[in-house]
Amino acid sequence: MGNVQVLPVLDGKIILCEEEQSGHDHVFIGLPGGRVERGEDELEAAKRELLEETGLESDDWEFWFASEGFWHVDIRRATYIARNCYTGRTDHVGSRSEFLRRHVTHQAP
Repeated sequence: MGNVQVLPVLDGKIILCEEEQSGHDHVFIGLPGGRVERGEDELEAAKRELLEETGLESDDWEFWFASEGFWHVDIRRATYIARNCYTGRTDHVGSRSEFLRRHVTHQAP
């Protein structure tokens, strides 16, 4: 199993997440994502992670790239672009206490 991350685009802007982690006195900013669960393919995992971590969904997905050996570990990390995001089902948001603050970056190309 590997990992996925998502580059979400909402209203033409790239969305990043702010995450506080115990033991650290600063906020981490990055893309939503996580582990591909048993029985999921990478795209299914990307869609689930986007919804769980941001409350967003998309019907416009594109595989962007994958890297191997991420953080010196032999695990594949696939990156997807989710364009035209919209607010998703609220019953699934933060189901594992993972809802993160969205942070709008710059205009998407």
